[in-house]
Amino acid sequence: MIWFYFDANALAKRYSTETGTGLINELFRCVSVAQMTCLTLSILEVMSILVRKKNDGRLSPIAFDQAMINFRSELINNKEFAKAPINDLLVMSAFGFIGEHYVIFNPSHPNRKRRLERVKFCLPVCVILKNT
Repeated sequence: MIWFYFDANALAKRYSTETGTGLINELFRCVSVAQMTCLTLSILEVMSILVRKKNDGRLSPIAFDQAMINFRSELINNKEFAKAPINDLLVMSAFGFIGEHYVIFNPSHPNRKRRLERVKFCLPVCVILKNT
C-alpha cells in the first residue's frame, strides 16, 4: 500500500488557500483517506497555523470557522485518516533523513538533478511512502 504522509504545512493548504492548495486538494480528491497519515502533533500545528491566519487577517472569522469544521470532519474525527504518535526517539531518528533528502527540495544544490533521478515520486508538500 502507498501512504501519503502530510506535514502540518501541507495540511494547512487544504484548509486555507495558498500556493500548493490545488495540489493538496487534488490529492484529497484522487487518493483514499485510508492511505493518508500525519503526526498527531501536526494536528495541533495546523490549528495553530489557522488561528494565526485568522488573527493576522489572512482568514476571516467565517472562513476560519468553516476551515475548522472541515478540518475536524476530514481529519480530526475521521478514523480512516491515520494519526501517528511521535516520541523523542522518532524525532531524533529523522535528523539523518532530513540531511540526506534535503537536496531533493533545494533547487540550488549541485547534486539535485542526480538525486532526483533516484526518487520515484516526491512532492514538496507531502511524502509518499510504500510498504514493502
